Amino acid sequence: MRRWLVIILAAPVVLWLVYWGAAGLAVKQGVESLLQDQSYGDLSSRFSETRLQGFPTDFQLSVSDVEFQNAPLFSWAVPLVQMSAPSYRPQTVNLDISGPQTIQSRFGALEIKAHSFNIGLFFRPQLSLPLGSALLKLETAQLAHEAGWRLDTERLLVMLREISTEVGAADSLGAPVNDYRLELDARQMDLSAMFPELPPAYHEITAATADTMLSFSRTWNRTIFEQGLPDLRRLVVRRAEVLFGDTTILLSGQLQATQNGVVSGQIVADILGWRDLLNMLRQTGYMDPDIARLILDTLGDQIEPTEPLKIPLRIEDGMVSFGIFSLGLLPPLP
Repeated sequence: MRRWLVIILAAPVVLWLVYWGAAGLAVKQGVESLLQDQSYGDLSSRFSETRLQGFPTDFQLSVSDVEFQNAPLFSWAVPLVQMSAPSYRPQTVNLDISGPQTIQSRFGALEIKAHSFNIGLFFRPQLSLPLGSALLKLETAQLAHEAGWRLDTERLLVMLREISTEVGAADSLGAPVNDYRLELDARQMDLSAMFPELPPAYHEITAATADTMLSFSRTWNRTIFEQGLPDLRRLVVRRAEVLFGDTTILLSGQLQATQNGVVSGQIVADILGWRDLLNMLRQTGYMDPDIARLILDTLGDQIEPTEPLKIPLRIEDGMVSFGIFSLGLLPPLP
């Protein structure tokens, strides 16, 4: 009887040892296979060493000297990536990449330093590993470019969540779409090193929030390693708000993207404190003085200082215009 009692008590421990060892080895080998000198279309990756620990409650995998590269576009080097997932729920993954890192692109080198830089991923438990949600959290961070500009931010949160859609949903081009909700919350973004010529009241974006919907050509899942990244088909800005100095900017609208990444649509901006903002942009040279003066002369007697200024921005094949004025060209989506 005592022997059977020992067996009954020991069996769960042995089974857990076997499970953790097999699953941990699979995770380690899977990551090594994914990263080690692999090419996925134009994207390649490499690393130098992996280390697995965390028994018995977690899978903790440290990956050293990780680099992702898309030869014509960018390279991203991270000294250390620490991956962790509860052993009872391995589809919930956390990535800690808080160390200094460098992104090289045709626009120059960008260094990122952060007190905390975490990415949380939740994959739905299916064979294709579809992404259910993702959370990026950046705290006390500094982005420094080799050209000399720098951006400091106290906090940046980005949440991406899959939205259930009807089977057979399609965009205006007849292509199937897969919808995701993207929410952004940024606080205390210091612009003084990037735009030193701005007056002190506009040296910081106090807060920026956004609630948007993104429609992609297919679901974000493991097929990105064979087929590349999904194409963005549509961007719907439900609401975005930026507190900039004494000005509040509210944005809403919708953009459609063609298969080559060129966007068209309309974005409406409602600006509170617009007189001060226009005067500041004119005085610092960021807006053509004639356009600023025309807006002030045309609307100065029609809108009370406390009322918002509504500016509909039309985008056609990437060209942004306000009324008869062309404001610039948006680059194609990557």
